[in-house]
Amino acid sequence: MPRGASSGPLTATRIVRTIWLNPRISRIGIAEHLGLDKSTVTNQVSHLIELGIIEEVSEGNAGVRGGRRPIHLAIRRGYGRVIGIEIQVESYVALAVDLAG
Repeated sequence: MPRGASSGPLTATRIVRTIWLNPRISRIGIAEHLGLDKSTVTNQVSHLIELGIIEEVSEGNAGVRGGRRPIHLAIRRGYGRVIGIEIQVESYVALAVDLAG
């Protein structure tokens, strides 16, 4: 992998998608799920939090061997909306939902 290839917008997109599909996942969970270095995930998550796309929602329990407690992440509900419109000859249906569904 070229140097710096794991720190671009594609990586951020993969992280957001992983959080969306796995609500309350931790940074370590994301790193394991995507096969990324923990520091890459930490840097990307920090940037996504600054942008207001994701947020820290709770603190988990430490493992049996102790250590830091994981901090769970989620998509910030107010960040964006998805709009869908189905148009029929005699009617239409419109739907708008936040990113949490």
